[in-house]
Amino acid sequence: MDVMPPFRQWGDFFPGWKTPTDSIDFHDRLISNLLYYQTNYLLLSTAVYIIAG
Repeated sequence: MDVMPPFRQWGDFFPGWKTPTDSIDFHDRLISNLLYYQTNYLLLSTAVYIIAG
């Protein structure tokens, strides 16, 4: 059974935005970001869900 990756620091999670050079770069970065930060996304979406009601 896979275990979720550890929580990453918020400064690392929101470092800024660099525009992807093309659609392949966008896709690769999107997938790697979702995998690397999945715990952060889970916590953030849960917090938004709780606040939004």
